[in-house]
Amino acid sequence: MTNTVRTPQQKRSIEKKRRILKAASELIEQKGFSGITIKGIARKARVAVGTFYSYFKDKDDLLLNLITWHKHDLEESIFDHFRQLDTESMTGREICRWIVEASHASHIYSAEMHRQALALRLTDEGARALSMQTERYALRQTEQILESLQHRLRVTDLEASSRVAMAAIEEVVHSECFFEQTIERDRTFGELIDMLARYLFKDPDA
Repeated sequence: MTNTVRTPQQKRSIEKKRRILKAASELIEQKGFSGITIKGIARKARVAVGTFYSYFKDKDDLLLNLITWHKHDLEESIFDHFRQLDTESMTGREICRWIVEASHASHIYSAEMHRQALALRLTDEGARALSMQTERYALRQTEQILESLQHRLRVTDLEASSRVAMAAIEEVVHSECFFEQTIERDRTFGELIDMLARYLFKDPDA
């Protein structure tokens, strides 16, 4: 059978696809991925079921598109917002706190989506490739942030330092968002922020 899935080009089609993604995202947060149906998504998005299939092959294809959409919007939002900060008036510790809290907020915003993405990248080749692409993008953006702060840093290998910082933040934030914890979040984040500030900055409190 000929693949009829299309990439929207016109503004109206782009908006219709975005409406389907938004509806699916909201339903997943309410019911989980296994609890949603294509019919329910189409109803919430106010489109015909046939319209859904003109943009997505099935629910798994929808999920991959959702992961791309969420990652793109949230990560661009974090990095763009960071560039608007007056970092020269912030201490290194304050900068690290902002980054950790922004990362946590992005995961909480779409917690179920992140859970599905983590699970899918272990079993699906397309999801793994997408995850690697997203990670490379985030690594480049993080390295650019460190370059803008280079005169204040104690680290010199910015690429490797970006990877270490990203991995530390991701591990702690994922654990906090997706698993039951026995230590209060403020305590855990406080230690993470202190560790990052001491690792990255010559003087964390300047």
